[in-house]
Amino acid sequence: RVERDTLDQRLVHLQEGALRLAHERLTEAEANRRKLEQQYEAFKEAWESHMAVVLQDNTRLKSEMVSRKHTIVNRKDQVQIKVEMAEREREEIRVEKEAAEEKLQ
Repeated sequence: RVERDTLDQRLVHLQEGALRLAHERLTEAEANRRKLEQQYEAFKEAWESHMAVVLQDNTRLKSEMVSRKHTIVNRKDQVQIKVEMAEREREEIRVEKEAAEEKLQ
């Protein structure tokens, strides 16, 4: 009977130790989970901030490209107008030259 009580006490002692160990592991796992959640949130905030900057840069670059395109188109139009004016002036000079040659003959 004494031996049985001793075995029961040892069993209870082992079960208490196992329960304590399980509780410690659970506490540690929960602390690790909270730490990972904090790291994830920090990463998520940094990523969202980074992506906002990237999107802002992309929008700015697109705007600059559109502006440059309009500038190029405007310059092209201006050059085209100058070419047309030069062609008209050349034609006028040719007509005047022909008229002057006819007067000389």
